[in-house]
Amino acid sequence: SKIPSTPFDRPVLSMIDAVMLLIFAGVGKASHNTIDGSLDIGAVVQTAGPFLVSWFAVAPWLGCFTPMATGDWKESTLTTSKAWIVAIPLGCILR
Repeated sequence: SKIPSTPFDRPVLSMIDAVMLLIFAGVGKASHNTIDGSLDIGAVVQTAGPFLVSWFAVAPWLGCFTPMATGDWKESTLTTSKAWIVAIPLGCILR
């Protein structure tokens, strides 16, 4: 049997990743760019876009969607940390 290793193999996990990146961008936009804390959805998507692209390019390559990567907290933290070390700077470059 095929071991899940892409975002398409683990759609719920992929959706959670995408939503969390959008929430993170939304909080950042609301706290840094407006006086009243209002939220511009277009600006949030524009900010999150490069990070979504970098995450979904890097995470599968580094094994974030495999069952082993989500089997326990230690492995999950290690695998995700490795992916973020690459994905965050790549997202900044893309932005």
